Amino acid sequence: MQLDITIKSGLGQDASYEHHTPMFSSHGVSRRKFMQSASLMTAGMAIPSRWLPGTLAALATQPLEQFDYGDVVLTSNPHEKQLEQTHAVLMGLSDDSLLKPFRQMSGQPAPGDDLGGWYHYNPDYKWGEDEDGFAPSCTFGQWVSALARMYAIRRDQPTRDKVLRLNRLYAQTISDGMRRPVSDGMLYAPKLSTRSKRKR
Repeated sequence: MQLDITIKSGLGQDASYEHHTPMFSSHGVSRRKFMQSASLMTAGMAIPSRWLPGTLAALATQPLEQFDYGDVVLTSNPHEKQLEQTHAVLMGLSDDSLLKPFRQMSGQPAPGDDLGGWYHYNPDYKWGEDEDGFAPSCTFGQWVSALARMYAIRRDQPTRDKVLRLNRLYAQTISDGMRRPVSDGMLYAPKLSTRSKRKR
């Protein structure tokens, strides 16, 4: 299966690449041209310095440029379908379910279905004995990041709203109730009891 990728160019034409071709620029710098430029640069470093300005000038005519997520178009139906299915699944996940472990760890009301597995919060988790609860909410950041990137591609308002809403609700779970130092290896943990706090 071949994945064709098109990068929308600001110069009125599109540059297409196969899946094995690096996307160096929206101006159509091919892998072969890049390797030629790299070889030229290496040769310029090895020969007397009077040749270096000319070498650099040749490279400057084809600068690398950053492009946005929305500038990339997948022309492979299976890949586009997978992207849309993933987006639909993430959009369908309940906010309450995603935030449930965070809320439980901070002592807040935690409605929503338990997603189970590593995502589950088990306050009595024992390494090597319990299967569920190893890393509560471990994929939350990845899922929110995926939604944010999907918004960057599609610019649809519902996706943007979900990303902002999840981040705001997440912030409420760490603003007061979860303050164990990161140095003990646990970023997310219930607030320490009064007895275990150090006296100042």
